[in-house]
Amino acid sequence: MRTFEEGDLARVNLSPRRNPAGRRLQARTGDSLAEVKRSPFRWILPLGRAKSASRLRMKMSSVSGTLIAACLTLFVAQSAEAQSFVPSPNASFLLDLDTQSGSYSLWRVNDMAGVNAVRARVTFARKGVDRQYAPSFQIRIGNGDQDALLSVVALSNSGPLIIRSSLSQGQQHSQEETFLLTPVFREVFNLDIDWTPAGVVTFTVHSQAAQAVNGYERHQVTLSRAPTVISANGSTGEVTFDPIQLGHVAQ
Repeated sequence: MRTFEEGDLARVNLSPRRNPAGRRLQARTGDSLAEVKRSPFRWILPLGRAKSASRLRMKMSSVSGTLIAACLTLFVAQSAEAQSFVPSPNASFLLDLDTQSGSYSLWRVNDMAGVNAVRARVTFARKGVDRQYAPSFQIRIGNGDQDALLSVVALSNSGPLIIRSSLSQGQQHSQEETFLLTPVFREVFNLDIDWTPAGVVTFTVHSQAAQAVNGYERHQVTLSRAPTVISANGSTGEVTFDPIQLGHVAQ
């Protein structure tokens, strides 16, 4: 198993270690099944010194450059597209993934009919402490075969969150891109997720760090077809989505 140096994002795997406090809550909202789950699994998020370095790859959707570090140029869009988000009926949730250290929580919506966008107001509110598992959460937009994945980790000695987007298919990850202008721990920030019928998923993270540029950073992941499921999971900490809304944006 590869380990990671500080500043790199540990990939999530599931361990068969049981969570004795496991419990499950389901709530039906309209035709969508929202699920909150205390899972019997734990996350493996090993942090340490990397055995092999991986190259940082960055690709932004549109361009306005600013030099933020030696030999690294960040390209960002100068302005957002003029699109109007319309929330779907009965599809606004207040989600609090308050998870014990080493445990795992899951929220999922299986019915995505008529939905092509998500808007959320997010706060990484608390960091837990565990010898093996870092405070973290993920957003997955999937079609049954592949997931567009947004992974967020809060390191104990790091103010800015570590955020990465990628394409997940089984144990394989590709299209990996790292956000450079990220919110800090406990900062309230907006998260926009949009996708097309062809399966192009766009993650847009707004932050104070990006205010000097245009207020946000955007990365894309391309699925083989349009997504049908959205889920959020958390471990070893508390993250709130107040609210998280599913809806529609005109393409």
